[in-house]
This record gives sequence, C-alpha cells and structure tokens, in this order.
Amino acid sequence: MAKWKIAGINFEHFHMGDNLRMAVEHPDVEVVGVCDEDAQRMDAVIGTLPIPAELRYSDFRRCLEVSKPDIVLLCPNTAG
Repeated sequence: MAKWKIAGINFEHFHMGDNLRMAVEHPDVEVVGVCDEDAQRMDAVIGTLPIPAELRYSDFRRCLEVSKPDIVLLCPNTAG
C-alpha cells in the first residue's frame, strides 16, 4: 500500500504541531510539504519533527504544486 502524502498549510493555530506529529508518526503517511506565509510560525513545529528544510514553503500554491499531496492539513486562526 502506498503512503498518504500530506501537506500542512497555515500554522496560525497551535494545533498544527499536534496534527503534523500524528501524521509523522503514522506508518501510512508521508509529510511532503509544510507552508506558512510567515516562516517563523513554522519554526517551533518543524524544529521538533523530522521534516527537512527543503519541504518548507512560504507560498501555498507552490507547496501544493511541488508536493502534490493527497491530503492537506489546515490550521488557520479560529477567530479573527
């Protein structure tokens, strides 16, 4: 069985770290890209997970175009 390719886009809400950690730990998942227009919002999460720097993007369109995920995790601000 092929792995599900997942991209994480928008780190405004703090749950993205939990979502990506669960994705990384799942045996049938491969994280193929992460993106936020503010790269600093990704730093804390990416620093704790084995996601290489070359999978980081600041443009969600480019992230989707290059990584071609099957599933996209979104974590925008819940209010505002």
